[in-house]
Amino acid sequence: MFARYALTFGRGAHRHGLRAAAISLGLATIIDRSDLLFVAERGTPSLEASGKILVGQIFSPNGVRLASLDPLLDAAAPDQGATLPDHYWGNFALFESAGGQASVYREPSGSIPVYHCRQNGEDLFVSDADFAARLGLLRDASPDGQFAVHWLQFPFLRTCRSGLDGVTEILPGVRWTQKPSGGWQETAIWRPAAFLARRDAILDPAEAKCRLRETALATIATQVPRAKPLLQLSGGLDSSIIAACLGEAGTDFAAVTFATRSPDGDERDYARDVAKKVGVRLRELLEEDAKSLDPHPSPSFRPPANPLLRSLQAAIASAAAELQCDLIVDGAGGDNLFCSVTSPAPILDALWWRGPRAALESASNIAARADCTWWEVARATCRRALRPKAAWKEDRSLLRREVLLSGPERHPWLEGLPTALPGKKEHVEALVHIQHFLDRGAPCGIALLHPLMAQPLLELCLRIPSWMWVRGGRDRAIARDAFRDLLPGSVYRRRSKGSLEGLLHRAFARLAPDMRAILMTGELRRNRILDVDALDGAFAASEFGRDDLQLRISELVALELWMGCWRTSAGFANAV
Repeated sequence: MFARYALTFGRGAHRHGLRAAAISLGLATIIDRSDLLFVAERGTPSLEASGKILVGQIFSPNGVRLASLDPLLDAAAPDQGATLPDHYWGNFALFESAGGQASVYREPSGSIPVYHCRQNGEDLFVSDADFAARLGLLRDASPDGQFAVHWLQFPFLRTCRSGLDGVTEILPGVRWTQKPSGGWQETAIWRPAAFLARRDAILDPAEAKCRLRETALATIATQVPRAKPLLQLSGGLDSSIIAACLGEAGTDFAAVTFATRSPDGDERDYARDVAKKVGVRLRELLEEDAKSLDPHPSPSFRPPANPLLRSLQAAIASAAAELQCDLIVDGAGGDNLFCSVTSPAPILDALWWRGPRAALESASNIAARADCTWWEVARATCRRALRPKAAWKEDRSLLRREVLLSGPERHPWLEGLPTALPGKKEHVEALVHIQHFLDRGAPCGIALLHPLMAQPLLELCLRIPSWMWVRGGRDRAIARDAFRDLLPGSVYRRRSKGSLEGLLHRAFARLAPDMRAILMTGELRRNRILDVDALDGAFAASEFGRDDLQLRISELVALELWMGCWRTSAGFANAV
């Protein structure tokens, strides 16, 4: 869901400034009490009752969207605070001020962002940087130099540290409670580790298939408002499952697919098959040349998406505007949710829980999926067992040794994982990995929803053992079987995946001179973060189509362009 808001529990001068700024911008002042001021863009969904304000939407255990908080209050325990009774879920952030104590809870899907910042020593919570900047809350903002290094050294690990100094994100599943001293205590209310116990595992493939189908049909369409949404239908399994769920629910939606000029990124045949099966009209978009790099992206708390993908984003935004859709729905996170791990780790899980026979069957399935021999899988499994993975994969390339950090920052979802289940550990890591991408690249002014990240689906899929997802030598096998009758045969049987490599290569070749100029004259070099000699060599090697180097350079450029957005702010030179 799309929600733009700002909130403060404080009573200081900042409160009067926030109220005045909201009035001047024509925003809605939804709550104005002595203990809580909440302002938002008009149309932002919210519910209020008994000192609570819920931003977004919430559903009862049977999947009915609540029109008030009364059922939730009736079911809550007296000491529950800003959390929920069992089996209530949704796309929301929940704020509470009661008895002189404030608390904030962000549900596990992460659909509604929550960032904490301070103004004149007072606490404020905001949805996004652009909205906060419009309200005058980021006048003294400057990039955090340690964030820049961590962002590059531990790619795709999104922690509570935002890119701006003094701004912190409340991560999904986390509650903040204000202490008597005025500070905040963080508690991980929801963590994946709680759903990995053997006693809770779903070990029967037929049961797993049925429960996944029931849960997806009950949650995916429910999250999508009745106003006409736009589905990004790639033709892959994940977006096709969403299309099937929307179709079964009778949701009125439009669909759009994007095709590159190279075969690896042209999935139109699959998308057409899905559209025909579901009965929805499909808008087809074709790749256009990337003409330039936008030197001034919209303000954000972290760097935006890969700048080489802007032609895709612009095409989808244009289609949404033309079709008068104000909500884009996609299948982001499907690979991660449906445990599409590519290592032999599921074999070790099967060995630990079910014994040698299950491990051998899992090895055969992985060999079939990877199109390699059983012995190659066996060797890889032995290496995986003898050399456990690091806490998070590092990438030190193009960085000066002197700025490197000793280790990654913590993420609450990576804590408490059972060491005996490396496949499940990789499943959880994949769910953390996708958080890096979920709010990058949303077209300005258009809501973006990832319905596969719903809490009931997260909890169910975590309970399905890793080796069951590769049954029959197929990735995401349980999800395939769960929706076999609702998918076209071409998608159900499909083994290939679409790729944007061709688009990225063409955009990189066209924009490489501009990218080089940006990096050689930018903040990363001025602050001695980049290894300039290594960067020279990377540009030379990337001309030969090195995917890894092109991706690394484009992420450097995304970071550099983002820092340029805040270049007028004082203090960055002193932050590194």
